[in-house]
Amino acid sequence: MKTLLALATVLCLFAVSGADDPSAGRAEAPPPSVPTVAELEAHPAPGPRETLKTYCDWLLANRTPAGLFEPNSREWYRTSYPLRTLMAGYDIFGQRQYLDAVLACLDKFVSEQLPNGAWSFRFSGKPSSERTEAELKKLMDGTTNLADVGSISMCLGVAYPYADAVRKKTYCDALRRFSDDYAARFQLPTGAFTNGRWSGQDMTTPYSVATGVQAMNFCSLYAITGDEKYLRVAERAVRYLLANWKEDGRQVFDHHKADLGKEVLDIREKSRYHGGLGAIGSFYYSHDGILWVWQWTKDEALKEQIRKVYTWHIKGSHGLLKERDHGVWWPLSDVWSNSKMGALLSVLIEYDRSMAHDPEVRQAIDRGTAFLCNPEFARRIGVLCDPGKPWGEYALPATGFAGLSLAELIKPGVIFLKSDKASLAR
Repeated sequence: MKTLLALATVLCLFAVSGADDPSAGRAEAPPPSVPTVAELEAHPAPGPRETLKTYCDWLLANRTPAGLFEPNSREWYRTSYPLRTLMAGYDIFGQRQYLDAVLACLDKFVSEQLPNGAWSFRFSGKPSSERTEAELKKLMDGTTNLADVGSISMCLGVAYPYADAVRKKTYCDALRRFSDDYAARFQLPTGAFTNGRWSGQDMTTPYSVATGVQAMNFCSLYAITGDEKYLRVAERAVRYLLANWKEDGRQVFDHHKADLGKEVLDIREKSRYHGGLGAIGSFYYSHDGILWVWQWTKDEALKEQIRKVYTWHIKGSHGLLKERDHGVWWPLSDVWSNSKMGALLSVLIEYDRSMAHDPEVRQAIDRGTAFLCNPEFARRIGVLCDPGKPWGEYALPATGFAGLSLAELIKPGVIFLKSDKASLAR
């Protein structure tokens, strides 16, 4: 009877947190703590498929009138991860409304591409073809940074297999222009990328987030074109990231604000710090690039290097397994960092699936999945929260990040253009 009551409670929570009630039925902030194993086991939750469907329906219901998936900001990067989860949802569930919403958003994105191939980091709602030369120059002189713009530009590559013939050409051409004419010039001889143009200034120092995002961006372009030069760019970027990892599991992180002469995030060694998981909001982007290259590279030596570094990162003394609270989930911090946490589970999923099967990692995946599938616990990282509340400021990105992990758990390869449907559509 207790089990039935608990299940009823969970299903009720999902009902009030779904598409018909974006407020998640809760007025108070979720507790800033990670549940124990006992608490996790005491609250059964729906499975990954049902949960992902809830995520997708909720994202669709919270789309703004302008077609974005972020009511709190016009920054493109906040919309990018909801778009990717909806495309995975379309692949898995076949719900056309998911894809239609994505394509409508990307059509607007493409229309705002600037003459130099870049995009402003913010949605404007006005096509570049309707702007004056002065307006275009102001946008190009402003912020067109590789980290933010790259996270949305690669959605053009992900959407390509699912799009009609006209959009296929439009999206591919736009992604080539961005990558060839703008992004490529910011790759350093080391393979790292700077952050491109930020607040009217071209960045000159490596930025780990931009490096990971551009590895993903160029790899997605390789996936849809087969042009090896794009894969080479991505591989060089990933080699740089892998070379800056400590055996205890911590990444040596390069921050873009070193160019601006500011000390942020406990920077040491000029622009670098040996980060644990305190800056998890920044670290995940490195994984996005590494995992894309893992899926597509033919370089076995590079794959072996990824396997070695991920073993450090997952099983080291400061690795993903050791850093969890109660052996369940990673410590919560600010709402921005928390919002990225849901996607971190995909690192464990891919490691266990194709790098080095390990019972401890499998257990961590099971517990992490239970965390994301329980609405009461997932709210603690912003998933399905009311976007109008302070703790729900990043609710849509958080739901998008978490959706990637669940989608990859359900259908291996779906978030990397490796699923059957994506392959057949190409």
